[in-house]
Amino acid sequence: MTKFRILLAVLICLLLAGIFWFDLYQYLTLEFYREQQELIQEYVHSNLLLSIVIFFTIYISATTISLPVAGVMCILSGALFGMVLGTIVISLASTIGAVLAFLVSRFLLQDLADRHFPKATQVINEGILRDGAYYLFGLRLVPAFPYFVLNMVMGVTHMPVWTYAWVTQLALLPITLILTNAGEQVALIQSPGDIMSPALMGSLILIGVFPLIARKLLAIIQVRRST
Repeated sequence: MTKFRILLAVLICLLLAGIFWFDLYQYLTLEFYREQQELIQEYVHSNLLLSIVIFFTIYISATTISLPVAGVMCILSGALFGMVLGTIVISLASTIGAVLAFLVSRFLLQDLADRHFPKATQVINEGILRDGAYYLFGLRLVPAFPYFVLNMVMGVTHMPVWTYAWVTQLALLPITLILTNAGEQVALIQSPGDIMSPALMGSLILIGVFPLIARKLLAIIQVRRST
C-alpha cells in the first residue's frame, strides 16, 4: 500500500509538472477564451452535451490533482453555458472534484499526520467531530485560503466524506452563482463600452462585497451559537 501511495504521489507531481512545463494551463484562462471566443462559442452551440462532458471532465480532473482553477472555471462555465446551466455544471463538478481531492489527500497524508503529529491531530479531529460542518461552511463561504488547499488540509482530518460533500455543495453555491453570472456577462462583451454595462458592473461589485457580507453573516451565526 505504501508503494501505491508513493506511485500516486509521483504521478500527480508529474501531471502537474507536465501541465506547467508544456504550458497547458494557458487553455484554462480567460485570456485564451477571449482570444478564441467566437470559435469556442460556435462549438458549444453545435455540441452542447459534448461540451458539457468535456468541461465537466477537465474541471474534475484539474481539481482532483489540486490545480488552482476554481474561480476561472466558474467564470468560464457562465460564459460558455449561461448562468443557470453553468451553475448546475460547475456546482456538481466542483463538489465531485473537491471530494476526490479530499480523498486523495486522505489516502496520501492522513496516516502520516496521525503518526507524526498525534497530539495535534487529536485536538483538531475532536474539533472537527464537534463543529466540523460549521467551520468548513465558514471556510468555504469566506475563503481564508484557496479552495484546492482546503481540499488537501481537510483530507488529513477525520471529517466524514458525506459531511465534506454536502457542506461543500451548499457553501460554494452563492459564490458560484455570482461568478457564473459574471462569466455570462463577460461573454456578452462585444465592445469596450460593454465593459461598463450595469449587469457586468453589478456582478463585479457582488464578487467584491460577497466575502464581507458572508463574514458578517457568519459572525451573527457565531453569536447566536454561543448564546
